[in-house]
Amino acid sequence: MTTTPALRTPMGSPDQIGFVRIYDMNMAPAFRRGDYAAYRKDAPIFIADGQYVLETLPGSYSVYRVQRTKGGFKIWQDNTSTFQTVSADTLASINRGIVVGAFLTFDAGFMRGEPVVSSYTNVATEIVL
Repeated sequence: MTTTPALRTPMGSPDQIGFVRIYDMNMAPAFRRGDYAAYRKDAPIFIADGQYVLETLPGSYSVYRVQRTKGGFKIWQDNTSTFQTVSADTLASINRGIVVGAFLTFDAGFMRGEPVVSSYTNVATEIVL
């Protein structure tokens, strides 16, 4: 198996990794609203079946599953019942890179910059002996 030189480059550089924010629940449970997908923006090629960042509308990046088929490539999001089959040329034109990691958000308010509020705020405590 031959590998592309770009794939043998050590990872971690900002030139190699991009992040896409997830705005919907179409890829749940792998990604939920507010999570981030990390992808190889330095190698926007099909590597193997898996999750890819695709630019399906100009400037709009989303995570999709991509699977090679006899007729081309099947693309879909996990929580949708429909899929599309696209040609190798079409996939190459919209592929921005394979997903290599996830940043899962458990506190969406924190990620939006909201202040941290203690769960003890607004609790009146009085001890009577």
